[in-house]
Amino acid sequence: MPLTYDLRDIPFLARAERITDEEDIATLRRSGMPGFFARDWYDLGPDNKSGVEPGVYVQTVTCNALIWATMAVGIHAITEKSWKDFYARLAAEEKLFGARRRTADGEPLFFTADEVKAHIGLHTNASRMTDAQWRKRLLEGFFRDTLRNIED
Repeated sequence: MPLTYDLRDIPFLARAERITDEEDIATLRRSGMPGFFARDWYDLGPDNKSGVEPGVYVQTVTCNALIWATMAVGIHAITEKSWKDFYARLAAEEKLFGARRRTADGEPLFFTADEVKAHIGLHTNASRMTDAQWRKRLLEGFFRDTLRNIED
């Protein structure tokens, strides 16, 4: 089953950033449909309801990574109630397996609590896991990967 998501409840500028590179914009416009690309994009005119500067916007790397992280952490929505648990699970997962993002220089970029909190409103169809289910999967994955990487 494909991972689906809903970003409507996240403030627009938390989930999208303006792009100005004319070649990138031309490529997006030639595609004819946002779904063709891995990340959503928006071509906003002066009458847009988001109240932001007109232009072309693309989903942020942070937003995209959090969408995919919902499967890893076993929490399908970031809400006022769940964001701290989401962040704690994500931080544990990144400590064991490494950062999910990298800087332009290739340095690890770990999620912050503020980044997760800024995405309250994100909903996906990822499977939900109890704390016990998630911890079991996390540790099993850690031990499996560790044993696999040991040279005889």
